[in-house]
Amino acid sequence: MGNRVRLNVSLYSGDNGSVIWSDRIQRDFQELLDVLDDVVVRVASTVFGRIEQAEIRAAKLKRPESMTAYEHYLRGMELHRLGGVTLDNYREAVAWFDRAIAEDKNFSRGYSMKVCSASNLDDFDFDAAQKMIEKALRLDPEDADAHRIMGNMQLRIHRDFTKAYIHYERAMQLAPNNAHIVGLVAAFHIFNGDPEMGLEMLDRAEIMDPFIPVWILENRIRAYFVMGKFDEMLACARSLPFQTRCSRIYRAVVSMKHGDEQRARQLIAATLADDPNLTSEYVRLQELYRDENIVKEILELAENAGLAMPAGASG
Repeated sequence: MGNRVRLNVSLYSGDNGSVIWSDRIQRDFQELLDVLDDVVVRVASTVFGRIEQAEIRAAKLKRPESMTAYEHYLRGMELHRLGGVTLDNYREAVAWFDRAIAEDKNFSRGYSMKVCSASNLDDFDFDAAQKMIEKALRLDPEDADAHRIMGNMQLRIHRDFTKAYIHYERAMQLAPNNAHIVGLVAAFHIFNGDPEMGLEMLDRAEIMDPFIPVWILENRIRAYFVMGKFDEMLACARSLPFQTRCSRIYRAVVSMKHGDEQRARQLIAATLADDPNLTSEYVRLQELYRDENIVKEILELAENAGLAMPAGASG
């Protein structure tokens, strides 16, 4: 159509012919090669995600005693990705990753993902985690997820943004078209004081994978919050496929900032209904901002809205 090119792209399942993903892309003819590159990335990311989901479904049909290390790992990944709903999912994920490690002591991804899941729990063992992620990288130095998790540990354990950046960049080099990696590295940039970069990367991740999970999408909430765009943050939080601890806690914090304590307490109560033992220690472990004043504000407002402090802490 003149200088315009329109591509209709559909991805079908070879098993039953059902449509997995489709899109219509329209660009100037001069941009055709860029468009084709974009289509390749999007299809590759979608195929990867759908294959993993099919493997998870297949693993769920097998008895644990007959499963391989990889199948134990897949079951752990399914629960890990539901961790934003309740902490019990993270605990169960850790148990599955332990099974994967027991099945194969050299399965690096089992070690790295165990660290990733366990890092969300109040009883997280930082020393053990450091040793475990180092072992994962020794077993597979080219594992993008292991580098991404090591970057996260550099923030959690040492608050070393320089070393964290090195590992996050290595993860991006190893898996530049992995939407999950891109979306999670976006969180680093948000924590590091560059929410605009974080939002740009999240846009890219969503284009690459239309099925990107909620626990990556919720990083938009953090970006809008630190930018002071509270209306956008609330709209983003409400648009998630389901509410997570992160979305409810940030909504409660913004409600407190707006003077609506009743609404804030309702949101915290809804969070505690899913996780009765949840404390503000979870917030401290998860919100890894370089600017510690942001963390202090979130903690103070969440606690004032009814999120309990950890045992032994004082206000």
